[in-house]
Amino acid sequence: MEAAAASLPRLKRESPSAGASSRVWRLSNLVMAVFFGLAGAVQVNDPDPGLWIVAYSVPAALTLVVGLSPPIADNIVWRSLSDLHSAACLVGSAILGYSLFTNAQKSIFHEEEGRELFGLLIVTVWMSLCRRSANPWKSYSWVLWDPLEQCGSGAAGEIPWVGFTWPLQSSSPFPPL
Repeated sequence: MEAAAASLPRLKRESPSAGASSRVWRLSNLVMAVFFGLAGAVQVNDPDPGLWIVAYSVPAALTLVVGLSPPIADNIVWRSLSDLHSAACLVGSAILGYSLFTNAQKSIFHEEEGRELFGLLIVTVWMSLCRRSANPWKSYSWVLWDPLEQCGSGAAGEIPWVGFTWPLQSSSPFPPL
């Protein structure tokens, strides 16, 4: 009897906070999938819409899949697509950063390249968080992972919404007299 019981796989017990952080992580990914989808949809009016629709639609799809099934981030196909897209975003960020550095006339948020750079950085950071979520023990920052996952993912999900709506606000926080 003991031999049969010993051969059964042991169930892994999760702490109550593990389920809560998993729900927060899934919800954050679903929120970011909606954000990336909306960011891709508004690119129709951009001078080069094809590039930017793809730049936001790929992470929207990848993030949606992670929101529905977080272990998929450990899949080789998902990781390859994420790495390839993140590398392209980093190259684009470097090009836009150089362009801003040499040609910026105003604040970077008033320049189209500045907003595009900010968008690419959001994509890169979120794809990195998703990639590390599959196995946080493999990442180089495993000590910081748990607080980041429990606190930071919810807050990080709000940052793009603020950046997305910032240009819609008036230039002055005060109403006209």
